[in-house]
Amino acid sequence: MRPRHLPARARRDGRERGSVIVLVALLLTGLIGMCAIVIDLANNTQQRRQAQSSADAAALAAAQDLPDATAVVATVKSYATRNMGIPASAWIGCRDTVDGFDRSLAVRPDSANDNRCITIDAAYTRVRVNLPNVVVPTSFAKVLGVQRTYVRASATAEAILSADNRIIPAAVTASMGT
Repeated sequence: MRPRHLPARARRDGRERGSVIVLVALLLTGLIGMCAIVIDLANNTQQRRQAQSSADAAALAAAQDLPDATAVVATVKSYATRNMGIPASAWIGCRDTVDGFDRSLAVRPDSANDNRCITIDAAYTRVRVNLPNVVVPTSFAKVLGVQRTYVRASATAEAILSADNRIIPAAVTASMGT
């Protein structure tokens, strides 16, 4: 007589019991980690877009104030505070450098604060705005050791003299966000 084969359930000796839960837990941890990274990256991208829009708006508004350098500085700082919450103290010692190269224009109207992030060209027709670093705290990436990221944005606007001798902002001639 041949021995009967036992059903698959009966043949298990109990060692594989619960292995599915372990696999699900591992996969779920990885999935939650990926979702966390995506959420933090999306937040960082949104903050970068907002910073760039703020720099563009500040440059265009400041171009309307040319050739009054004091008004240019006040306008840029006002727009940066309203749109990004950048305090006046953030402009102190601010530098407009990219990869070690100074990108600022010739005239530095806020030199009392050693600020090179708001500059005007020598002809007083262009204004360059480089927002100070904006700190973006992370939500989920803290688990991976990333507490915060930084966002920067800059824009240059040019003003053109109109037919009735008014200076009007023509366009944002250059923008850059990182």
